Amino acid sequence: MQPLTPATLPPRDAQTHKGSYGTVLVAAGSQDYPGAAILAALGAGRGGAGLVRLALPEGLVAEVLPAVPFATLLRCP
Repeated sequence: MQPLTPATLPPRDAQTHKGSYGTVLVAAGSQDYPGAAILAALGAGRGGAGLVRLALPEGLVAEVLPAVPFATLLRCP
């Protein structure tokens, strides 16, 4: 199996935008493992997802969101 790298992904058409390449929702919420949300979101972005959304409890937003600046946020209670 060939590793997934930017060189192995097909080129993107210049007439498209991030919405053309799918959305990934990362729903995470463990105070004990905030790194899991970060790693999942980074993996989705590096894997080619056009839009990465993070569904996080309010208590994790300040810690997780700065590590994944390209992600959009869905705040959860």
